[in-house]
Amino acid sequence: MVARRFTNACAVVAIGIALALAPAVPALAAVQKAGANPNSAFCRLEKQSTTDSSSPLATAATKAMVAGNWPKAQKDLLQVAKQAGTLEQQLISALSSAPASVKAAVKVVVKLVPAEEKALADSSSAAQFEAAVQKVSGTKFDNAAKVLSAYDGTQCLGTTPST
Repeated sequence: MVARRFTNACAVVAIGIALALAPAVPALAAVQKAGANPNSAFCRLEKQSTTDSSSPLATAATKAMVAGNWPKAQKDLLQVAKQAGTLEQQLISALSSAPASVKAAVKVVVKLVPAEEKALADSSSAAQFEAAVQKVSGTKFDNAAKVLSAYDGTQCLGTTPST
């Protein structure tokens, strides 16, 4: 869980986003349809980051985490973070025409990435890493993640609660 969460965070920003773009829509009674702008730069970037988060290196990190091999997981996650670094600017550019609330949410998420990377590098166990990430993320990050998730839902997924 921690590996997947960090991998997605790096991949979507190094966006800070498995952390951020997990859908925040009701899981029950939801109907998927095309979003308002599924071919936008933002939606294309999201699709790319989803692919990146299931890369062989990210998969290896997840397997190492599940196996309890923190040193291997840590090494692989640091590599994933380095590879995902260019996505931050791509995300900011992709959201240039987004509402102000979405732009503000991205800034919050992007500011978290260096703290997550430091927590990853400094942690001697998965539990220590998770605790450090929980400490730096907090309510402000959770609120930003909800804003980004809602924007994702309307632009890319188009999830609508059924009646």
